[in-house]
Amino acid sequence: MAEFLIQALNETAPLRYWRGDVIGIYEDGVCIEPPSSGKVIVKVPGLAKADAESQGAEWWQRISFSILSSDLVTDSFRLTVSATEFNPTSGIGKLVAGKIEPFLENWGATGVTFASDSVTFDIKILDAIKSAGFWWGIDRTGLTFSELNYAQATGVHRCRVNYSGSGLTAEELKDFINQNGGTVTGENVGNKTITFDMVRTVVYEAFQNDVRQRVERMIVRRKFRLSEAAMQVIEADPQRWLTVGMGQYNTYWKNKLAE
Repeated sequence: MAEFLIQALNETAPLRYWRGDVIGIYEDGVCIEPPSSGKVIVKVPGLAKADAESQGAEWWQRISFSILSSDLVTDSFRLTVSATEFNPTSGIGKLVAGKIEPFLENWGATGVTFASDSVTFDIKILDAIKSAGFWWGIDRTGLTFSELNYAQATGVHRCRVNYSGSGLTAEELKDFINQNGGTVTGENVGNKTITFDMVRTVVYEAFQNDVRQRVERMIVRRKFRLSEAAMQVIEADPQRWLTVGMGQYNTYWKNKLAE
């Protein structure tokens, strides 16, 4: 038998537990809370703890990427990033323009337009290679980039970076290129230039990962809650706990995404 420890009062801390949220899931007899704790207990005979774990799922803002069109001659793409867990009624999970647009533009994205649960934009791989988003953690001041060759079939861009006007060393640049999926193919010490190859798929993956890392976040601690009707039944009991069958169990839970 699984036992649920349920929050009875709304908390005020960031990423707080709300009334009806699952705080913990336990084996039978493990969860012991006094009636004055601000929490209630639900016991479900016949439900294994392992099968009950999904009720403790967090609600995260998740995104997906879709390619609307591509032009391999210029190695450019029109993409849509969509919120995959978005509640149109409450607005929870919505992509906020002020939060995602700076990250997209940091990668050289242009033509950024927003819908209620998605953002569409254009991105060119060469612009991404030269962008501040790709060269994260590097002071790009004084760096200049040029493309020497682009192989459409393989997606390999051969580029040259001139660092004569920057405070970076050749070793710092070569280390960064190698660590981020590129291949150094040449160096001119006198002119302070480094030639390197960067593959389309590597850049696109780095772009996706960076946007996910910056945008995806926990929205609320729990995706599911115990219904208000169930909470009132439990709170009417002096012991503040309730044993329910599987039929009641299935009707008592509410998915916040659908409310």
